[in-house]
Amino acid sequence: MKSIAVNEAIENISEYLGSDNIYPYFVSVSGSNEYRLLLHRFASLKKVKVSEFCSADAYPDLDGFLDAVKEEHNEKLILGVGEYITCGGNIDILYSLKNLPSPKTVVLCRGIKQELSKLNNADRKFNARRFCCVDSELDFSVISVEFPIGLQLCEGYKNLISVLEDGANGNVYVKTSLNVDPTRKISSAYDAIREQDLHFELPENCLDDEHWSEFLENPDISGSYELTSWREYLKLKLNPSEANDYLRAVVATSVNYSAYKKNLFDLILSYSPKSKEYGVFYPQRKELLKAAQDMGINSYLAKSKQRESQRIYYLTDNTEEEQYEIIKEIVSLGAVPKEIVTIFPELNDYLCKYAFGCKNGELLTEYFQEYKTNKLLNRIPNTFLETVKEYSLDGNRKYNVLPTRGSLVEQYNDGKNGMIWIDALGVEFLGYIQRICAKIGLKMDVQIGRAVLPTLTSKNKSFYDEWKGPKQQTKRLDDIKHKGEDRFNYESDGDGKLPLHIVAELKVIKDVLYRAKSLLLQEEVRKVIIASDHGASRLAVINEHQSKHTMSDTTGQHSGRCCPLSETDERPDSATSENGFWVLANYDRFGGGRKASVEVHGGATLEEVIVPVIELTLLDSSITMENLTPTVWSSYNEKPVLELFCAANVNKMRLRVGDVTYEAEKVSNVKYRFVLDKHKISGPYTAEVLDSDSIIGKISFDIQKRSGEKNSKVEDDFFI
Repeated sequence: MKSIAVNEAIENISEYLGSDNIYPYFVSVSGSNEYRLLLHRFASLKKVKVSEFCSADAYPDLDGFLDAVKEEHNEKLILGVGEYITCGGNIDILYSLKNLPSPKTVVLCRGIKQELSKLNNADRKFNARRFCCVDSELDFSVISVEFPIGLQLCEGYKNLISVLEDGANGNVYVKTSLNVDPTRKISSAYDAIREQDLHFELPENCLDDEHWSEFLENPDISGSYELTSWREYLKLKLNPSEANDYLRAVVATSVNYSAYKKNLFDLILSYSPKSKEYGVFYPQRKELLKAAQDMGINSYLAKSKQRESQRIYYLTDNTEEEQYEIIKEIVSLGAVPKEIVTIFPELNDYLCKYAFGCKNGELLTEYFQEYKTNKLLNRIPNTFLETVKEYSLDGNRKYNVLPTRGSLVEQYNDGKNGMIWIDALGVEFLGYIQRICAKIGLKMDVQIGRAVLPTLTSKNKSFYDEWKGPKQQTKRLDDIKHKGEDRFNYESDGDGKLPLHIVAELKVIKDVLYRAKSLLLQEEVRKVIIASDHGASRLAVINEHQSKHTMSDTTGQHSGRCCPLSETDERPDSATSENGFWVLANYDRFGGGRKASVEVHGGATLEEVIVPVIELTLLDSSITMENLTPTVWSSYNEKPVLELFCAANVNKMRLRVGDVTYEAEKVSNVKYRFVLDKHKISGPYTAEVLDSDSIIGKISFDIQKRSGEKNSKVEDDFFI
């Protein structure tokens, strides 16, 4: 079948119309330009359209259509036959028209060139007298749409055929219940998105149908979304450069949204703590997941156990559950990794070595540093137990040289200061309080005193009752130590025997410090004084040892830490007689009392008796300081000396490098010198600058050997 130009086709059609041929003349014309040219050229002919015999969404009434063709006696142009066949119609209409006596009838057919060719091959006379093929290519595609796409859409089969009869080209979209044999179907929201944006390359399995539908309705992903939102995932998938290294790795390894939510937590498990990637990914992941709260954390915690002894390096302090798990891992390891400063900074703050400035200061500094470590590790080494026993004996109780708490509190009792009484606050928390105060802008000055024995609230609350200024108290810390809950109860099975309550203790103390700052900012008081009735002992609970001494007429009270005096009783070596009670100064317990569930007080160990009186004011944020010796030199006969400029009015300048606190030599009103005689190893250091008990700044410096030799190994205990 030879194709001809459109002008030649016009001549052929005109010749047919002038002939006496009683049968229709068929023109195969696929291209829209050629088709519209023929429509225009023969616009005067009466048009009979297939679409006019269609209901809204139904195939045409072919009998009615053929009758109309046959009954119309004027010259006529038949439209829509090819489009009807192309769009799922019955090809028999061609044969019906071919054999229908209907003179001066021109049938313009689009899209059925092959069908007409077959018809022509079957009837040689057909080609010569009743058919021509215009040289053109089909340039329309019918696309079936089940989702709104924001483009012009034919609603129903009738509209589809009508649009094609008018010469439509390109993509013609139709929404119909009929089979229109489309070029392709848009049967999902994803298909619709791809149709709107031909450059959209993400695979369909990235999101489920519901999310694709939402994206189709609102394709804007330029905003800020929650990290676990599907829009954030899609945004990062399309624009990975907007993510940090960890998030890019998560997105790259997440074939779909479900995998993305999982990999946000789990991807870090694929990297060794010693790998370069881990060093980059861990802090980024931790910061990212702070806003994700605890979504998916339980599943992650279960999976992280596959890392066994390295598990702690895959935990963060973002959630309370993780904090508990960190403590479990520390107990299991039997040591605190130096990376705890990054993993759980506030636990590291709790372990911060507070330097006592009172009588027996060095002894108390070492004692409470070891006590805190043992409490966290859930152990009592024999050496520490022997120390406790030594300090429990008459004449060797180190708290006796300290002033009473009442005398310390009375110094502030002028009616102008406020008080917050934290029931059961011991001095073990001073390092933590010191660090938190620095972070939130509070200046602290600490005095160390002793409680009244036995260390019961009933014997130690007069300081609060007699306070003249504004006052408030919290028993939350004491409640944790006394009542705890199932997961904190030492007498319960499983995790109850672990020191998980430290997490809750730190939260209570931090909340109080924020409350104190609020009072100071509101200028309701000049100073806020934090005081306590007594401390508490965890190690006396986990020691699980009952005194060999049996009291004849009485039984132990307050978990056996004390019992009423009786003249017939023999005084234990580790007990003191105070206010009508035998009070134990070691880790034993008198029989008869109920065992403690978390921590205990009532006894006379250092952690039960020694209490802080903390003066809080707002920290001057404008303090100017400068390290005058960024490089500190050391040699065999030369101790490292650091000089510091500080323009503030300082009471007692100190420098804490790791666990070592140095006192300053005041050179002038603005210049201070520190002899760092306990730090001689070459390398970089970071130190905290303190005014008495307040952290007022941080500095960095290097220690180098005069010989030029440098040992890059820095002592494990330096503060990062």
